Amino acid sequence: MYTSLHIKGFRCFRDLKIDKLARINLIGGKNNTGKTALLEALHLACGDAREAVPLFCELYVARGLGIDLAASLGPGVWFTDFGDGASADIALRSGDGKGHALRLHNRQGAGRIDLLVDGKPGETVCLSGRTIPFSREPERLLGLCLMLPAREHPRRELMADLFSKLQEDRQEQFLIGVLTHVEPRLTDVTLLAPGGLPLLYADIGGPRRVPLPLVGEGMNRAAFLAMALWNVRRGVLLVDEIENGLHHSVMAKVWAAIASAAKDLDVQVFATTHSYECVEAAVEGIGEGVGEEEFLYHRLDRVEDDIVCRTYAGSTLPTALEMSLEVR
Repeated sequence: MYTSLHIKGFRCFRDLKIDKLARINLIGGKNNTGKTALLEALHLACGDAREAVPLFCELYVARGLGIDLAASLGPGVWFTDFGDGASADIALRSGDGKGHALRLHNRQGAGRIDLLVDGKPGETVCLSGRTIPFSREPERLLGLCLMLPAREHPRRELMADLFSKLQEDRQEQFLIGVLTHVEPRLTDVTLLAPGGLPLLYADIGGPRRVPLPLVGEGMNRAAFLAMALWNVRRGVLLVDEIENGLHHSVMAKVWAAIASAAKDLDVQVFATTHSYECVEAAVEGIGEGVGEEEFLYHRLDRVEDDIVCRTYAGSTLPTALEMSLEVR
């Protein structure tokens, strides 16, 4: 598990240090303070360096950019200093004292980013012209790190792939246990293929099973979260705007399920939020007395041309909320 993070020269972060990380890390702050950019940095650093091009492509897709616009922007958008020759560093340190570092270098005049992984040359990523392969194969999204974008509706092929891997391990009850927090009537989830296209169906007590997306966006989002946790065990899960699609009344139970599963599966979670209710629900669901190694809240703020982070321990966050301190 990673215990600290240092980002320098990447996106809006001139020099961001987060000295403490926990198993569950909730990230808040006003608009344009780098919440999504922080997840992007982690996505690149924690993902499989052998798949650097797909990693970058995932980030363009998550931002809603098509291939033509992404190619025309070039590599400079990933650096605080847009110009050729700019560099960025993303460094993580784990509890055993070991480090992991990714350096990105904008090769001058070439439209390419050279990667250095833990001091060793990695893949060169071409981000100019029409050379960006926007592949969306589900298997590319699984492994060391998985990022769930804020606005993306999970494709049914990916949902089917995640569920199939869950079935292989006979863990359907794990998913059902999470989903009943959102829909108490749910008794079963299965994978069907009407017309040859795989789709998850839910049994909520009616005469027929119902396609999961039609039960509600909250169910689809919660299912995606639960299956992602299982499929990225012993890895890192990144969730942008975790509250999307989930009513505030169920968020505490969802947080409790996430915290329990993350501990059991050895997953480190980084999630962003715009919602004060989501922060309150995290405190309630994860527990007020939980230790710093299990839950931390990180608030990002813009100070002049840089971003700084203030970290609240899970045990002190309730007091901050009661005193109406600005933690969003």
